[in-house]
Amino acid sequence: MPVWEWDRGRLAGVGATDEGEQVTVRLTGEAAELVRSASDSLGVTLEDFAAEAMRRHAADTLADRRLFGATDVAWKELAELLGGPAPDEAARLRELLEDGPDEEAR
Repeated sequence: MPVWEWDRGRLAGVGATDEGEQVTVRLTGEAAELVRSASDSLGVTLEDFAAEAMRRHAADTLADRRLFGATDVAWKELAELLGGPAPDEAARLRELLEDGPDEEAR
């Protein structure tokens, strides 16, 4: 289990767990105090706070990727899907948009 040490404004996590990979982080000064205050305010351990923050940031980073690699075959398939006919539901949506709001909704 990681051991968190607070020494002269420095926060460091060291150790390993049976359940996951070891990550060591060093924070100094204001950053260390900010992390400690945030974890304390939520009533969670530094380990849990840091793990959740890293997980969220990683998920956001991957979700925000705007560039991705694809083989020529995969790219062609995607282009065909995007340029192909709209699904059946699109006709109903188009009809609803053309009709405008119901009289009752006005």
